[in-house]
Amino acid sequence: MSDEERRLMLHKRRLRNRASAARSREKRSRTLIGLTADVEQLMKTSATLAEQASQAVDEARRLRAQNVLLVKENQLLKAQLRM
Repeated sequence: MSDEERRLMLHKRRLRNRASAARSREKRSRTLIGLTADVEQLMKTSATLAEQASQAVDEARRLRAQNVLLVKENQLLKAQLRM
């Protein structure tokens, strides 16, 4: 292989490597953009779920308090029936 053929071969290899590296960078960039969008959506979903969980906890507390009052009222009514 002559020096000229070797230089041409190396030049072609460098061009292929540059093109491959450019494709890799582009793919990485697209992947990063997609993952960033996924993170944003997951953060929104997380915030929504956290709010729903908080509301559920508040509702459970309210229902427990209501249940305590109803149990006491039930006991009073049963006591009145026994009289």
